[in-house]
Amino acid sequence: MTITSGIMVFLIIWWVAIFAVLPWGVKHPAVQEKGIMPGTPMQPDMKKVVLRTTLLTCVLWLIVYALVENDAISFARMAKQFAIEDKL
Repeated sequence: MTITSGIMVFLIIWWVAIFAVLPWGVKHPAVQEKGIMPGTPMQPDMKKVVLRTTLLTCVLWLIVYALVENDAISFARMAKQFAIEDKL
């Protein structure tokens, strides 16, 4: 995996992970106030969300990196397979 592809994979995983991490630990107000959406969190601590997302992404990226480097996942092989299937 090159540096560029490693960075791109990291960014893709990060953006997917942030949507998974956003609802973790969210508390909603018990009483609805007029003018406030029902799904609005009381304390949206985005620093924690970004930190959790980054930590999760690091773990997932290391797994993907290990799979790619050990040739368990080969993007070149996948591209060749797709090219063969497209010719049919």
